[in-house]
Amino acid sequence: MVITTTVTIASSMNQFGKRAGDTVYDACSGILKKALNYTRVDMQLGFESYFEVNRSKFGKVKTIVNRFQPVELVDIYEDSEFEIEESSQRVTESEIFYSEKYEKTIITGTAGSGKSFFMKRSFLRFCEGEGERIPVFLELRKINSSGESIFESIVEQFTPHISFFDRDFVKELFSHGRAIIFLDGYDELYANMKPKVSKQIDELAYNFPRLRIVVSGRPDERFAAWNEFTELNIAPLNKKRCLSLIAKSQFPNDLRDRFYKNVEESIYESHISYLQNPLMTYVMLFTSDQFVEFPNDIGTFYYKAFETLFRGHDVMKSGEYQREVLCPIKMKDLEAVVGYFCAISFLEERYDYTPEKAIFYLKKAIKLAELNVSPDDLLIDLAKNYCMLVVDGGKYNYIHRTFQEYFAASCLSLTEIIDYYEYNDSIIQKNIDSERYIKILSEIGAERFYNKYLIPKLKQFVEEFYVIRNRNPKKLVTSFVQEFGVDELYEVRMIRVSDERKWRRFESSVLNVVNREMFPSLFDIKEDPDIINNIPLKKYHGLTLRIMSFEKTSASQIRKTKIYAHYKSLVDSAKKYLDFLTKRNARLKSIANK
Repeated sequence: MVITTTVTIASSMNQFGKRAGDTVYDACSGILKKALNYTRVDMQLGFESYFEVNRSKFGKVKTIVNRFQPVELVDIYEDSEFEIEESSQRVTESEIFYSEKYEKTIITGTAGSGKSFFMKRSFLRFCEGEGERIPVFLELRKINSSGESIFESIVEQFTPHISFFDRDFVKELFSHGRAIIFLDGYDELYANMKPKVSKQIDELAYNFPRLRIVVSGRPDERFAAWNEFTELNIAPLNKKRCLSLIAKSQFPNDLRDRFYKNVEESIYESHISYLQNPLMTYVMLFTSDQFVEFPNDIGTFYYKAFETLFRGHDVMKSGEYQREVLCPIKMKDLEAVVGYFCAISFLEERYDYTPEKAIFYLKKAIKLAELNVSPDDLLIDLAKNYCMLVVDGGKYNYIHRTFQEYFAASCLSLTEIIDYYEYNDSIIQKNIDSERYIKILSEIGAERFYNKYLIPKLKQFVEEFYVIRNRNPKKLVTSFVQEFGVDELYEVRMIRVSDERKWRRFESSVLNVVNREMFPSLFDIKEDPDIINNIPLKKYHGLTLRIMSFEKTSASQIRKTKIYAHYKSLVDSAKKYLDFLTKRNARLKSIANK
């Protein structure tokens, strides 16, 4: 009877308009209102404003090839494919949203792999009625400044548009599996916010098992502890999908067609590491008329992109567009001030800026670059004329975060003002997502990187091992690992890495990038079963785990574990690499002196 009545009322609302529907709704009892609200959700009545606002917000995007005029995301979007680690299995977009196996999913990928485009396009599909669940999209970086919880941020998205979506109703909506939430950009959270947000996501998954959750971010060790989630990695673009992406790009036809032909005939195979990535494909397209042959180092691509932006090479306007810059400065001066701006803000984990914060960093950068220009005018130039920044929701963002990493690395490779060792060590010890930055830094200024950071750090690493080894082996091991365990339900061996372990961060951020083949990963170890079988049990969300804490384990037990031996092999690898770099330096100096 209730269901029939609520459907009839909902239908009357649809036929006679919102005012008549609200009058009927107000006259209902509490129980009937609740039933009616669910019917409104099922029929998606009253959601027009919510959907329209979000379609307007996320439906158009700017890219490096469409800097002045936003384009419809649907027109340039190339469907993604996904991989499960250590498996040949491919997963499609539709499986993520409709298969029971993927109720809780983490989408990982390197910079520029298309994570945010995938998240936005998927959210819009639900707004357009392709799925039955009510979609929610939250950019996690906004929590950095708001300090609100994920749940509160979600409720606030609904309340301006749908009056009955209060905290209690949203909880019921989640409990009944009638929503899907997209949490975009876990990697853009400040380092000190990640544990807090990670806990909130874990609690959402545990408290609302029927709620579908999709999280995106660069690969992160914390994801291993999210037991409810399946981690899927965005698959690299194959040649067919790469060509499709280029064909869809809204770029001048002659340049686009010439680049398409080059990729089709030859350069996909020779530059596959770039053309498997959507962002780098766009960067190559954007700079395609600057090269006779495409280079193999990433720094050259970004420099050419910067040069093209600076010179006003507005190919979208076919030479007719003339910019009026407010700060007519030389290219090398702009490179210097943007470099300082990016280096300072990257160290402070700032990836977007209020106007006031952007001016604050620009004032510092202008002083360091010893320029006499207006920070207010330069900010306008960076956004409107050079298109290095874009305005989104009242904040300034990079056209892509990798540009901040490139300019920070470029600045550190040139300046003597910032302490090279201290800066890079701070980046790593703060646990900032830095692999891309380190890769660029080691490419565009290799000698400086080796001599001013890597060699001193490796020496410290080796020296600490020999000092501590005989005094306190327990401290030695815990400088890498906090604990390890076995999930008895899924028979998964796990490593739990503490955020305070400085050498673990050095290993993951630097050695992974610089010379991976010489350094066995910490995660390749095999725990000693005799130790595991004697460790105490702990409960985690109802799952029984065997956990061994090294803080409570004797030195003799630690020496028996494979982890200790693995640590020693890592140190031996560091010594070997250090010896190689030292001999290389001596050889090069000898050549130079001759």
